Amino acid sequence: MSDNSNISSQSSFDRVLFNDKKMGAYFTDMTDALLLRNFFKFPDNEPCCCIDPSCGDGVALATVTGKSSGNRNVVNFGVELDRERYQECKNNPYVDYAIMADFMQEVRISRDVFTFGYLNPPYGESLLKERYEKIFFKRIDNYLAPGAYLCMVVPYYIFTEDPVLARLITNRYDIMTCVKFREFEKFKQIALIARKKSDNQPNLEMAKAFQDYVSNIDGMYIIPDTVPEDKRYAIPPSNPDDVKVFEGMGIDVDIVAQIPSQSHVGSMFSEATKIKDAFGTIGRPPIMPGKSHIYMLATSGFGRGIVGSEENRDKHLQRGRVIEGTESHSVTDPVTKKVVQTVRHFKKTIVTIVQAGGKVTKLESFGSKKDGKEEKVSV
Repeated sequence: MSDNSNISSQSSFDRVLFNDKKMGAYFTDMTDALLLRNFFKFPDNEPCCCIDPSCGDGVALATVTGKSSGNRNVVNFGVELDRERYQECKNNPYVDYAIMADFMQEVRISRDVFTFGYLNPPYGESLLKERYEKIFFKRIDNYLAPGAYLCMVVPYYIFTEDPVLARLITNRYDIMTCVKFREFEKFKQIALIARKKSDNQPNLEMAKAFQDYVSNIDGMYIIPDTVPEDKRYAIPPSNPDDVKVFEGMGIDVDIVAQIPSQSHVGSMFSEATKIKDAFGTIGRPPIMPGKSHIYMLATSGFGRGIVGSEENRDKHLQRGRVIEGTESHSVTDPVTKKVVQTVRHFKKTIVTIVQAGGKVTKLESFGSKKDGKEEKVSV
């Protein structure tokens, strides 16, 4: 758990820095969003669930899906990491559900339920030396249903640099069309529209053909002004009730007051409000604690209260506790035919950490079998 937790923390921090550099540079232009809208026909009398995992202020999602043009059947779900952009999205009347989270690491979303995905991810390379565009594609694929359409806006050169990405996409999706934006020379952006297959069907020939098409960028079609009605892609309906889970792994500071007073997380937020400019100064642990550290934190007192300093930007809150428990199993002795029940007593350690922006991380660790006390009882 320690490695994954550390990666998660670094990932969030890296994405925030990257978004600060990217902000205002690569968001979909409204003219392009309106032209993309022409490719799709959303259901007339049934709901349709749409997701954007890097939605900014939500305007592009609302435009492409036609929600801002009066299509009331569309139900838009947006994820945004940057707090300022998230607040804009949250106040956007055409985004029905919005969460502030790092889509790469910090979301829990029902799988295989959305029938339209709009993807204009951050551009660049993560700390794990994998491009964000590729990571976001692999993640959003988990949430799109078979038959769903994906509209993906990315720089064309990611396909020429990484042939694996073309194979990943063509394994899972049928390529419907791929066009370049009018101001292509400015951002090198293309729009790929694909439909998800019912299962994974590798097609090396299609992957090569698609990569060759993208590589010959001068021969790629420019996004058209209009698309005939009979040539538009019919987005399948989908029921919002099937989206059982749509949440980040943090807590929106705007709803802190609604947390029951008996909740230990609620009391942690109460402590946080005592810090000047609390959610602007709370940082993250320099190193996310691992399993070997959890028990020590919980029992030494460092797992309770404010840790770190504002000067180092690593001030955060920790609360640790140790819970004693038991588990048992029964075995029949083959000779005596007696049933022997083995009861093991163990300790479960839980450390909860509150980081910047209200993100809550819960670390859990069980004592090993050699640490637990066992007793055998004949039944």
